Amino acid sequence: MPSCSAYRPLFVLDSAGGGLALNSILVLYLYLRFHLSAGATGAALAAVAVLAAITQPLSARLATRVGLVRTIVFTHLPANICLIVAGLVPTAPVAIGFLLLRAPDTGGVVLNVFYKHSRVKQYLIIAS
Repeated sequence: MPSCSAYRPLFVLDSAGGGLALNSILVLYLYLRFHLSAGATGAALAAVAVLAAITQPLSARLATRVGLVRTIVFTHLPANICLIVAGLVPTAPVAIGFLLLRAPDTGGVVLNVFYKHSRVKQYLIIAS
């Protein structure tokens, strides 16, 4: 198994893209840009969270077929591109659509790259 330092640049790139997009920032952005109500924004983000939870088991199957690192790279990059595009589109439904496309990200797969006994330590490094 590889060490965390070997993949640190990949984790930095991932955190710079999607890891910094907190729900509170998305709520503020959707309100300021599209004047969405709190209810509409909450419903959209709840749908994103449910979709992410539903697709999480699929990431394990994908990882066993194509490998952990490929799964991380080829799911995080499109997810981060969808996040960028969601900020550029002119209408709220299209922006929410891109946020829904971003939802099936495989954040839980990242930790499977490491040995089980060091996953907590690696998570703390990655998350900080």
